[in-house]
Formats: sequence, C-alpha cells, structure tokens
Amino acid sequence: MPRLQSFQDEAPTVDVQISTTNRKFDLWHEDMHFAVRHGLGEPTQGACSVPLLSDELVPVCSPLDCSTPS
Repeated sequence: MPRLQSFQDEAPTVDVQISTTNRKFDLWHEDMHFAVRHGLGEPTQGACSVPLLSDELVPVCSPLDCSTPS
C-alpha cells in the first residue's frame, strides 16, 4: 500500500481497485484479474496458488477484569 501512489504515477492507465472481503469469488466470472487471499494454499478450481509469505498465528489475551462494565 505505501507504494501504490508511485505505481499509479508510473502507470496512470492501469485501473487499480482494492477491495477487502472474505467471501468466495470466481476470477473467471467477476471483473477482477488478481487476488491475494489468506489460507492454506488450496486454490479455486482453474486457478493457481503461489505463496507470498508465511505467517505465524499467536493467541493474544489479557486478564479478565470483571469490575469494569463493558
């Protein structure tokens, strides 16, 4: 995201639209050409999956304070 403006300056004819969603979609029947998804690397039928990075999920919690109303 920090470099998006410089990309738009260098390629002003490329229409970049960013949307965040967790719904399933079909690249073949929707007006999009590229998607970045978080998951186990199991692509939709007819698509390919290329890992961009690995991550580590870590649970985070804090002590419960019952004296403060929510």
